[in-house]
Amino acid sequence: MKNILVAKFYKLTEAFFCFDDMAKVNSHYETALDNFLASAKKYLYDIDKIVIHRCTVKNDQEMFLHHAELLKDLYHSGDYNILYCDLDIVFVKPTRIFGEFDYFSMVGNNCGVRYYPAGGMTDELWQIQQEWVSNWQTEFASQKERIHNWQYEQDMYMAMHQTVLQEHKFVNAFDSIIHQVYNPPAEGFTMVHCHGTSQQFNGIKLQRRLFDLSLLGDQQGLLRLLQSPMAMHHLG
Repeated sequence: MKNILVAKFYKLTEAFFCFDDMAKVNSHYETALDNFLASAKKYLYDIDKIVIHRCTVKNDQEMFLHHAELLKDLYHSGDYNILYCDLDIVFVKPTRIFGEFDYFSMVGNNCGVRYYPAGGMTDELWQIQQEWVSNWQTEFASQKERIHNWQYEQDMYMAMHQTVLQEHKFVNAFDSIIHQVYNPPAEGFTMVHCHGTSQQFNGIKLQRRLFDLSLLGDQQGLLRLLQSPMAMHHLG
């Protein structure tokens, strides 16, 4: 059995969310990738392999659809525990995930971090994904419609995760590991989702600042930053 950390760095040729300068978007996420990898190598235990999937597609919907299928194929190609992370994730403390969870895990209504344990992905879960994939809308009439439908990927994974939560009486230990920056920080988190598409602050600068504070051992400074919306807003 191997533990694989997976991320995706896709280049989009059409506008993404509310961004239309795609060269700038690509540079933004290239920096995020560097930050993410540095923090994972520092803090994530038991990585056997790191896989960065790279591809060029038209839009976010094609990216999400393509990568959902790519992850499924990777999972079925061997005896693997797979941790998938978006590029705007940063590890800020030692983190144990591989081998710690026996079932498909993600945080509530956010699919930016997902864990696929070896032997823990049921046929029912993959069937739910297949039903969503079969109905996927990759073409939208306008940019506005595309913006308002980009959550389709998240809704798919939420539908999959809902079946897991029902089996475990909605107790989700995974929630305690990942902090979402729009929420007040709670104790115990070891990873931060920095929301790289934020219009309120530069999520990638925040990602780097959090990692730097962690390397300095300044956990209080890290918490102060996350507790202060004004501090984040100054990350332009």
